[in-house]
Amino acid sequence: MNRRNSLRILALALMLALMLPGLPAASAEAELPPIDLSEEVHLVGYIPGDPSRENDEMMKVLNAKLKEDINTTIEFKFLNWGEFFEKYPLILASGEVFDFAYIASWADFHAHAARGAFADITEMVKAYAPDVYRIADQAVWSATSYHGKVYGIPHDGLDISTAYGFVYREDLRKKYGVQELVTLEDLGDYIRAIKKNNPEMATAARDATNNNLMLRYGLRNLTSWAFDYYGLVYDREDPDARLYSKYETPEYRDGIQLMADWKNEGFWDTSVMVGQDFVNEVDQHPFSQGLSAFFGGQTGDYSNTIDFIKDFGLDWEAGFHWVKYPSGHIDKGDVLNDGVSISATSKHPERTLMAMNLILTQPEYKWLIGFGIPEKHYVIGEDGFPTLPPGITPDNAPYNYFMHAFSWFLYDRDSTFPQRQEKDAADLLEEEMNALANAPTLYGFYLDTADLATELAALNDIWIEYEMPLTWGFINESVEADIANLIAKQKAAGIDKVREEAQKQIDAFLGK
Repeated sequence: MNRRNSLRILALALMLALMLPGLPAASAEAELPPIDLSEEVHLVGYIPGDPSRENDEMMKVLNAKLKEDINTTIEFKFLNWGEFFEKYPLILASGEVFDFAYIASWADFHAHAARGAFADITEMVKAYAPDVYRIADQAVWSATSYHGKVYGIPHDGLDISTAYGFVYREDLRKKYGVQELVTLEDLGDYIRAIKKNNPEMATAARDATNNNLMLRYGLRNLTSWAFDYYGLVYDREDPDARLYSKYETPEYRDGIQLMADWKNEGFWDTSVMVGQDFVNEVDQHPFSQGLSAFFGGQTGDYSNTIDFIKDFGLDWEAGFHWVKYPSGHIDKGDVLNDGVSISATSKHPERTLMAMNLILTQPEYKWLIGFGIPEKHYVIGEDGFPTLPPGITPDNAPYNYFMHAFSWFLYDRDSTFPQRQEKDAADLLEEEMNALANAPTLYGFYLDTADLATELAALNDIWIEYEMPLTWGFINESVEADIANLIAKQKAAGIDKVREEAQKQIDAFLGK
């Protein structure tokens, strides 16, 4: 984690707020009227995931605190991962009156902001969420800006990086004599060993929309591709960020051929494109149930798996095969990987920001969201870290630690959350990653898609019908012919217009 000297933070914050477009003004507080708190307000918002079994118990305590502090109560409406990507955009476009929504770059924040789904908080965030504004690295506000206005609260920008890769069974790798996992081919050897010795285990990794994570992450070892928007990429160290189609490269062709070979070896079947096994809770994942040999994720998933193995007393050992670019670097963390926006239909935007300020920055709220009720859902263990109370086991735990969506981007976590007295493998890996993290050329750039709705709708249909099967190695004619067909379909759908518009915005972002 990145700890900064407080005086340097304040100086840098003032400088950036004065220099960067689209950010709140430099003053620490805005000249806005105080809020009359005499009337109780109930806030409602949408977040992804599933509630813990005793989420309602935690919410009673949370709402009692909010009621005392700002005469407010709050309700989180959960959208499980099986329905999130379908229902989330419909809710934002429906005109429904609600107060806040989880946001992320991968959940098309900027497209929804362009359509007017979120309220402008440029001035309000300083007045009604002053601690959020004070703690955040001022550079983060460009991530939730659209046409010079701020429409959401992103990460605080204090974390440096996160690596992507695969959590796997290190004990099985050693048992079956597989070399250490460094390349995509090494992962293939691990899969072959699993298929031979544990044929009941699944040997594919996908995300919430069934993307082939093996191909996506594996190609990072071979290319410097960044952006990757319907196949449009640039080389991450290219100072001009010139876009081109990855589909026209030999690396993509070779990657598809490898996936076809793996599919033909029986590593997976067509179920990889239609099923759904994406869950937040590690103990509910097929991997943790011994049904999967690995899964795609981040360092947080690796850390959670280590805790899971320890809590359940399993004789497993977890490994993390993480991927780097050819330069040896990994990307600096996306500050809009998680966040929250005020709904444009909210009747109480000021009170909502006040509630967000407390939940995201105040220790008693952060601990409650992250771990549940003290003594009931957690106690402090010998290592100085929260653990389950006596008599509660992981398989019947009433509250899942760090599974509430608002616990994913709590502000200034290092200063207010517990740190283990002894670092585990995930902590050591994070230190190694931080030393390798840097920002690609377009760090902080987000494409404005407002004028591309027709083309993007057509390209998304093509992605589902043609690209997704291709990435899983399902070939109709040949690898070359199927890629050529994908390219032709994209051209007919308007990919050239998307590339031209994206390049224009990129050039403007880079001051060209």
